[in-house]
This record gives sequence, structure tokens and C-alpha cells, in this order.
Amino acid sequence: LTAKLKTEDGLNLNFKPYRNPSLDATTSPDGSIRVYSGLMDTLNDPELLAMMGREISFVQNGSAMTRLRAAYQAFDGAKTVTTFSSALDNLSDADLQAIGEQVENNAFTEGAELEADDYSLVFLKQNHRDPRSLERAFRKLAVKSQRDKSAALLYPDAKSRADRVRDLLAVKK
Repeated sequence: LTAKLKTEDGLNLNFKPYRNPSLDATTSPDGSIRVYSGLMDTLNDPELLAMMGREISFVQNGSAMTRLRAAYQAFDGAKTVTTFSSALDNLSDADLQAIGEQVENNAFTEGAELEADDYSLVFLKQNHRDPRSLERAFRKLAVKSQRDKSAALLYPDAKSRADRVRDLLAVKK
């Protein structure tokens, strides 16, 4: 799926799959995109490519760097708090990691998310893929979000975003 995607808008890309049931993909500021098997198992190739377009946008618009900074700040903050608070002594390293990951996953603003959706539509068209794939991906994620708490955290407004993409595509016809 990503064999021909070595660069995008001057950015070197590096895709890697991970065996993880999460419905997610993560992006590093250097263009590294990690895709979890939960997302790959849920979406078909065009829908997955739509989500990759979103991830590329996070690098292009600086959101990946913002997220990385937020994760470091959360880690440093949690480390400082646990050093000075006996009440948090019972938190395991895994608990602290989960806190950091939650901050990292929620670090994007709504504006960055919508910008990523818009970028993905252009990305799909440029790669000769159906831009409705993004809408279909969000519809699938909306259904998953109704059944799965972790999916609901990652894609809390997937249905409204699918509706927005549908409306954008209807206007552009």
C-alpha cells in the first residue's frame, strides 16, 4: 500500500506496521508513520490510505512536533509529581506510560484534525484514489467507537467528521 509513498510534499516518509489492537496510527516529526494492526484490520486499503494522508498532514503542519513536546512534558511532569508525592507512589511505569500516551493522543486540536481531513482529501485525489474513502473510514470508526471505549477516545466525533467529508465532497462536485 505504501511502497510508492517514499516522499510527499518534500517529506521523506517511513511506514511501519505494528501488532497492536489499537485503531490508531502515530506520526513522528521526521515523517515516520506507525500503523497499528487494529486499524489495518478494520479498514480496507483505500480507507487506510486516507488515514495515512491524515498522518502525513500532522507532520506537514507541525502537529506531530507539538504532540511529541506534549508527550515529553507529560512524562517530565509525571516524573516530577511522583518524586514529590507519596500518593502517586503506587503508579507503575505502565500507568505513567498510559498517562503520557493519553496526552499524546489528545494533543491535536480540532483545527489540526480538520486540516488533516482536508489534506487527506487532496492526498487521495493526487494518488488517484477515491476521496470518499476518508468518509467510509470515519463511518467504520464511528461504529467501532460506539462499541469500544478506546476507539471512542481516539475517534470521538468520527460520525460528524464523516458527515463533514461527505458534505465537502458534495460541494466540490
